[in-house]
Amino acid sequence: MPTTIEQITKRIKQIRKSKRIKIHDCASILGFPKETYLGIEEGITPITLPELELLAIYFGVDPSVFFDFGHLDILYPTLLNDDIRSKFIILREKMIRAALAEARKKKNLTLEDIQKETDIPFAILQEYDNGNFPIPLNDLIKIGDYVNIPINMLLYPDWAQSAPHHENQNLGDWHPEFNKITTQEVLSDNEPYENLINALKKLPNEDQAQIAKFLFEKLKSLKSN
Repeated sequence: MPTTIEQITKRIKQIRKSKRIKIHDCASILGFPKETYLGIEEGITPITLPELELLAIYFGVDPSVFFDFGHLDILYPTLLNDDIRSKFIILREKMIRAALAEARKKKNLTLEDIQKETDIPFAILQEYDNGNFPIPLNDLIKIGDYVNIPINMLLYPDWAQSAPHHENQNLGDWHPEFNKITTQEVLSDNEPYENLINALKKLPNEDQAQIAKFLFEKLKSLKSN
């Protein structure tokens, strides 16, 4: 049975409560007013996959737990820093669109085909395809199901080693410590993310350069620690 947005938002609320994390803090992480974040947990406000991934980082869980795809190690709270958070979301949205475009190409599907199957208005699909609007998770699930990309295959790759999460600290008090990793360790985790890696190759050179620069800076910071 396909994952529904209601299941996901319920899962977000369950994990937040189990971690004793305040609604206000979650809203701040996403750059939303408190009321907007409450709308996410109530299934009223749409949420995108990159925003869900940021919540997973803040909760200290793998994003797959929102889809019941398994429980993995805690992730990297440095991505929550204000100076890279927006870049993370922009690059991730580009990678997601590229993965969907690659899947469409392989199946020879048009936006009209997707519109008929998903009932998402064609004009909205065009905005998603052109990168004018981020894709809300509810629509992303519908599109992914149709083009045969399970939502867990769109989750971001392991760009860095896991880092401990300090539940009761404010963001300004965090001092995460990262274990050193090698390039070989990063490459060995590529197999589950072949769709994203292939999609990344389809991005314009400028976007690939941005991602490469981001990864280099992350690895450099890990080495210095």
